[in-house]
Amino acid sequence: MTATATEGAKPPFVSRSVLVTGGNRGIGLAIAQRLAADGHKVAVTHRGSG
Repeated sequence: MTATATEGAKPPFVSRSVLVTGGNRGIGLAIAQRLAADGHKVAVTHRGSG
């Protein structure tokens, strides 16, 4: 079986709530923003500098 990506296809998440770690910058931030734009409830965490 071969999976193919379709432009604009949404992943088949069972839950619409997600936790993104490392979401204060870079890839984590981009993922959090995309999931929120797709209608998910997003919680973001990151490691503090202290």
